[in-house]
Amino acid sequence: MRPSLSFLQEKFDYFNGLCFGGCLPRVRLRVSHARCYMGQLRYKRRRSLLLRTRITDLVISVSDFLDLSEAEVEDTLLHEMIHLHILLSGRRDRSAHGPLFRAKMRDFNEQFGRHVTVSYRIGSKRCRESA
Repeated sequence: MRPSLSFLQEKFDYFNGLCFGGCLPRVRLRVSHARCYMGQLRYKRRRSLLLRTRITDLVISVSDFLDLSEAEVEDTLLHEMIHLHILLSGRRDRSAHGPLFRAKMRDFNEQFGRHVTVSYRIGSKRCRESA
């Protein structure tokens, strides 16, 4: 399956309610044609005159480069939503896929029967889930 924008929006709303209690804001969703990553969360940090940091321009992209199963596309989107949740919580993880990320990923996999991973294997080549 190659994801469409409407599919991503429908699944974002579904997982937001199911996994995050509806706390994630709607963000711009995008279908990309990237070969080197399956999903990506992009954003900008802006500083005000009072040196406060504000997160803006949030975009989640999911690649349609590979013909994945519906579950794999959903898991990729959920992966990016975990990044979004951690970012907006104000907590800092030690790395992009550090202990906070991995704990949330394990919880979702166990609780909801998902298969969210840190990376996606294409044949013998590893592809990042997010950059």
